[in-house]
Amino acid sequence: MSGAAMDALVFRIATETLRLPDGSVWRCVSGGGRGREILRRDPAGRVRWRAIQAEGGTRDWTIKAVEAVRGGPLPPGRYRVHPPMRHPRLGPACFLEPDAGNDMHGRDDFWIHGPGPRGSDGCIVPVPDGSRGRGIFHLMRRLARLAPCAMLVIE
Repeated sequence: MSGAAMDALVFRIATETLRLPDGSVWRCVSGGGRGREILRRDPAGRVRWRAIQAEGGTRDWTIKAVEAVRGGPLPPGRYRVHPPMRHPRLGPACFLEPDAGNDMHGRDDFWIHGPGPRGSDGCIVPVPDGSRGRGIFHLMRRLARLAPCAMLVIE
C-alpha cells in the first residue's frame, strides 16, 4: 500500500472492516439494511434488549435502494470523509463525498453513521463489539481529528 493510502481510511467490503490511519480496525457493515438497531421493550416502553443486525444483505454495490429493495454496499473507489456533524435523521455522521472518477452506478448520499431503525443502504455503520469506546460516538471523536481526509473503499 502506498504512503498516501496509509494516511487514508480504508473500508474493505469483503471483510467489513474500516481501518484508520493509526492501524485501529472497526467492524462496519454497509448495505442490505444491515446496521439496523433492533430494540425489545418492556410493557412500560423501556428498552430491555438492544442488538444490531450485522448479517445478511447483499455484496452487490450496483444495487440502489428502491421501494422494497435495500441498497447494496458503498461502491468501491475513493471518497473524501467530511468532518462529523449532527444529521437531523442519522444523528452523528460524516458525509462521504465520492471522487469524480468513481463509478457510482447512479447511487449517492453516503455517510458514516450509527445504527438506527433502517440500517444501511450503502452507508458505513460501525457494529459495536461490546467493548467500551467502540461505538459511534467514539468513532466520531476519532474522525473529528482526521477529517477532512481520504478514504479508499475496496472489495
